[in-house]
Amino acid sequence: MMNTEYYGNGEFEFISEQSERELYKNMHNAITQTELWDWMRSYTPPANTGFMFATAPEFEMIHNKMREDPISNRHSGCSYGCMMRVMESIAKKGYESFKMDMLKRRT
Repeated sequence: MMNTEYYGNGEFEFISEQSERELYKNMHNAITQTELWDWMRSYTPPANTGFMFATAPEFEMIHNKMREDPISNRHSGCSYGCMMRVMESIAKKGYESFKMDMLKRRT
């Protein structure tokens, strides 16, 4: 069972840019719905590919779930890779840690 307190509610209300927030929510929801947070916590992408070109079957599950929402078409390879790093950080350090880091950057 997923620890929603640790992985957060996925609303990203602290992200002021709506389009960016929607992309974060799309990816967070896909990982939540596929129940792959524990896998994300233990996965390390290959150094030569990062997340943009990673080929683990779990990514196909995440991608398929993301594609159910048309907003996922807004991702570029770069935004996908960067946001997947954020999801990795949430998996390993927690949602609140990511939130606090984002809020600190605003000040």
